Formats: sequence, C-alpha cells, structure tokens
Amino acid sequence: GSDVAPWEDLPPEAMVHDAGYSGGASGFVDEADQDSVPAQVLPAPVSAPVQLPRAASRPAPREVPVSVSNHVEPAVPLAAASPPSLTRSAEPAPDAAVAAAFAAGDWRSVVRGLGLGGLVREFAQHCEWVNCADELLTLRLSDTHRHLLDMNRAAVERVQDQLAAALARPLKIRIDVGAIAGETPAQRDEIERRARHAVAVAALESDPFVRELIERFDASLVEASVRPL
Repeated sequence: GSDVAPWEDLPPEAMVHDAGYSGGASGFVDEADQDSVPAQVLPAPVSAPVQLPRAASRPAPREVPVSVSNHVEPAVPLAAASPPSLTRSAEPAPDAAVAAAFAAGDWRSVVRGLGLGGLVREFAQHCEWVNCADELLTLRLSDTHRHLLDMNRAAVERVQDQLAAALARPLKIRIDVGAIAGETPAQRDEIERRARHAVAVAALESDPFVRELIERFDASLVEASVRPL
C-alpha cells in the first residue's frame, strides 16, 4: 500500500464540487476568510420604455341649424264613435211537424216526431194526453204500465227536454197515474196493427193457391204466423 492519504491522491477536478474548495494552493477556504470574498453583483434589468397608444381624438360636434316655425297643423277631428251593434244570436226554429201536432193535441204524432227510443219511447207511448195550459203539459200513465216510470225516473225529464227543444220554448211535464180515459199512442198502434193483420189474413184465405192447399191436405191457416207487409 501507498503511504499517501486517499484524498491527497485525487485529481484537482474532483475537488471542484466541494463547497469549500476555492481552487487555491490548499484548495479550501477557511470559514474565517469567507467574509472577505467579494459578493458578485448582478446588473439590474433594464426595462425598455413602453409607448402607450394615444387616444383617438374625436371630431368636434357640428352645429346643426334648427329652424323654428310658428305654423301649427290643424287638429283632425276624431270621428264620433258609433255604439257597437248588438246582434242577437239566431234563436232555434221550432220543429214544424212537432209544433203542429202539439197544437192539435195529437200526442201520438208528437212522440213520433221527437224520435224517442228505448225505454223513454216505451214510456211516452203508454201516456195519454190530458191537458196543456200555462206551459204545463199533463199526461196520464196507466196503472198497468206504471213500472215504466219506476224503472226509469229520468224518462219524464228526457221527454220534457226533447219536447221543449222541438218547440223552442220552455215546457214542463206532469205525470198522473190512473185509468186511461181516451187512447194512448201504444193503444192506437195496436189497433192499427190488428187491422193490418186482419187484412193480411183475409188476403191469404182468398188466395186460390192457399185455398187449394187447405182443401187438398185438410189444412188450416195459422193466423198468428201471418205477418202483414
């Protein structure tokens, strides 16, 4: 081994990175001598002068000559406001056929003209015209058909509303229950149906072909099966 200390055998470049190395003979600076080392003074940065843009000068406002005239325009008279015309909405016209039947007291034709249906028509068909006075129509329903009123209490109101609309005037209906004194529309329809049926039966009995069948086969005509045209 060598008698030289390992740090003395290092090249000078290796000592540059040491904080206390000064590059002199000994290579290090004592702490007492650090205060005598002059500090490096960096030059102050020089700022270039900045030239701000000048504000654009505004042109001086021009004077506009104003002419004053003493002429006054004549006032235009306002047209007199006309009151709004009040137009009445057209009232619904009454149904001519229903109105004529009602004036004649023909309840059957009234019911047909109203075009009622279902239980309401069945109820009206079994009612009899009694009297009409002071916008009050009195009808009579037979005891036999009282169930038509019990089943549909709104039937009276339905008939009343449709009749009032057809006549184009208010009307009330009152129902009395009792014996029919005259004739209801249903009774009149039944009378006419039986009359048509009798005519149809008589026409078949007088037909030569039908008479021949009856005599040859000793047959008989079932009148209930006959449907008038």
